[in-house]
Amino acid sequence: MADAVTRVLARPEEVRRAAARARAEEFPWARTVERMLAVHANAGRADCGPPGVR
Repeated sequence: MADAVTRVLARPEEVRRAAARARAEEFPWARTVERMLAVHANAGRADCGPPGVR
């Protein structure tokens, strides 16, 4: 993991920022809020969480 971080930090800042913005734009606020509300609605349920993790 440290090697991956080092490789990312070796990229020019403008390239890192552009890549981060492009990735963030894949997650619009409406979808983010919808998912967060779903997380809160399911909080405390025994079966909430990723498959295989209980």
